[in-house]
Amino acid sequence: MKGDFVRTLCAFMAVGVVLSFSLCALAQEKEDSEIEKHLAIGRDGVTLFEKWRFDDALPLLEQAAAYFSELETERKQVYREEIAGFYSALAQVLLDSDDPNSVVRAVDAFKKARTLRPAMEPDPAWPPRVMTAWQLAEPPPPPAQTAVLEVTCKEETALFTLDDNPLKGQLQKRIGLYVWTFSDLPAGKHTLKGTLPSSDSQDQFLEVELKGGETTKVRIDFPDDHYNPKLRVASYVLFGAGAAGLLGGGAAQLRAEQLVDKWHEGDEQNDALKSDIRTDEAISYALFGIGGAAIVGGIVTYILSGKKDASSIQVNESPSLSLGFLPRPGGAQGFLRIQF
Repeated sequence: MKGDFVRTLCAFMAVGVVLSFSLCALAQEKEDSEIEKHLAIGRDGVTLFEKWRFDDALPLLEQAAAYFSELETERKQVYREEIAGFYSALAQVLLDSDDPNSVVRAVDAFKKARTLRPAMEPDPAWPPRVMTAWQLAEPPPPPAQTAVLEVTCKEETALFTLDDNPLKGQLQKRIGLYVWTFSDLPAGKHTLKGTLPSSDSQDQFLEVELKGGETTKVRIDFPDDHYNPKLRVASYVLFGAGAAGLLGGGAAQLRAEQLVDKWHEGDEQNDALKSDIRTDEAISYALFGIGGAAIVGGIVTYILSGKKDASSIQVNESPSLSLGFLPRPGGAQGFLRIQF
C-alpha cells in the first residue's frame, strides 16, 4: 500500500514537471510570436516611411515603439539594431506631423534609438529640424571623475600648488607630521609644488598621477633651511687642524723629553741644548693649546651648522686654515687662523 502511494506521488510530480515545462514553452512561444508580430509591424512602418507615406507609417511605428519600450527581456537586445531603426524613423515622422508635442516625442524617440545603438550617426541629408532633435537627444557626457590627494609633511606652514593652482584642503595633525587632504581634483598627471613661506628652503616639486575616484598619498620633505654646508666644512677643517695640532704637540713634547734625557746623561750640557729644550716645550704647549682650541671650535661650528642661529651667518668664501709659528726670545709662539 505504501509503495502504491509513493508511485502515485511520483507520477503526479512528473506530470507537474511536464506541465511546468509545457507552460514555460507556451509562454516563450507566445512572447516570440508577439516579438515577431511587432517586428513585422515596425518593418512595415519603416517601409512606408522610406516611401514618404508618413501618415500611414506613423501608427505602425508608434505601435512597434510602444511594444518594445515595455519589453524588458533579453530578446530585445537581439533585435536592438532593428528596433533602433524603428525609433529613428518614428522621430522623423513625428517631426513632419502636426502634433504639438512632436519635438518632445521625437527627441525621446531619438534618445531610445541612440541608447540601443550608441554608434548611430545622423544622416547629413536630414533637414535642420530633424538634426536639431538629434542633437537634443545626445546623451549627456558622463561626469568627470575627481581625485583626492593626501600630502604628508613635517611643516605646518607649508603651502601647496597643483600645476601652479593654489590648493586648499583640510589639515590634520598626526604624530610629528601634518597631513593635508585636497579633494575634487582633476584626474591625470600633475606637478605638485610645496613651498615654505618666510623660509630659505627651496621649493619642492613632485610629479603625481591622480586617478579618478581614488586617493593618492604622497610625502614632501623640505631640507633643513638652517643647515649651513660651509660651516659644516669649516667644522671638519677645525677637527683636522685640532688633530694635527695635538699630534704636532705630542711630537714636540717627545723631542723635548729626549733632549732632557740627553741633558741628564751629561753628554751635552750647554746653553744651545737648554734653548732647544725650552723651544720644543714651548712649541708643544702652543700646539696642544691650538689643537685643543681647534677641536672645541670644530665642535661648536659643527653644532651651529645645523642650528637656527647658523642661518644668520653669511658665507661668501670657502673656509681656509692658516697654521704657523713665530720665534720669540726663549721659545716660540704658535698661531691658528681660520677664515670663512
